[in-house]
Amino acid sequence: MPARLPVHLCGRRLDSTAHVCAFYDSDDEHYSAILPYFAEGLAHGEQVVSICDKADQPERLDRMMAAGIPVAPAMEADQLKLFCPEETYLAEGAFDIPSMLSRVDTLLEEAKASQFRFLRTCGEMSWALSALANTNALMEYEARLGYLLRRHECTLMCAYDTRKFSRATFKDILSTHPQVLIGTTIVENPYYVSPMEFLKELLARGPQPLGRPAGATEH
Repeated sequence: MPARLPVHLCGRRLDSTAHVCAFYDSDDEHYSAILPYFAEGLAHGEQVVSICDKADQPERLDRMMAAGIPVAPAMEADQLKLFCPEETYLAEGAFDIPSMLSRVDTLLEEAKASQFRFLRTCGEMSWALSALANTNALMEYEARLGYLLRRHECTLMCAYDTRKFSRATFKDILSTHPQVLIGTTIVENPYYVSPMEFLKELLARGPQPLGRPAGATEH
C-alpha cells in the first residue's frame, strides 16, 4: 500500500493514525476547523465520512460547497459519504458497542481495499444525549476504538458541542482521545490514558451524567 500523505488539522500535522476529540462552542468555529480537513482528505484521494443529524446535513453540504469542496462529484464517486446517527451509531435501534465497532472496522477495511486506501471521519456526538442514559456506554466505545485503531491508518474525529455535555463527560472524553481540538487549536492530550486503564476505571465507578442539567452553565 502506498504511504499516506500528511494529514493536517488546523495547521498541525497529525500522525498517520489519529483519534481526535473536537470541542466547539459555535457552529462557525467548528466549520472553520472541519472544512479544510474534509477538503484535504478529498484532495489527497482519501475517503471522507461525515456523520451528523439528518436535519443538519443540508447546512453541512451547503457549507462544504461554499468552501469550494467538490461535493457532487465526490459523492458520486463514493469518496464522500454522509450518514446520520440512525444509519451508524443507532443502526440497531439503540447504541450497541460491538455492532458500532464492527461497522467502523468494515468502513476502514473497505476504504483500504478501494481506490481511496485511507479514511478520515468526523462524527457529531450530540445524538448520545437523547439515546443514552449516562456516559458509560459511549466512553467504553471511545476507549475500545483505541484497540481497533492499532490495525488501521486513519483519522477519526469525534465532535462534541461544549454547550450540551456535562463536565463529567468532558473528563471522560479527554481520557479516551490522544489528540484534542479545542476550537481551532489542536494539541497532544496530556489527560489521555490507555484503553485498558480507562476501562478498568469505568468498571470500578458508577454512572456519570452525560448532558448538562437544565439551565446549568459550566466553565
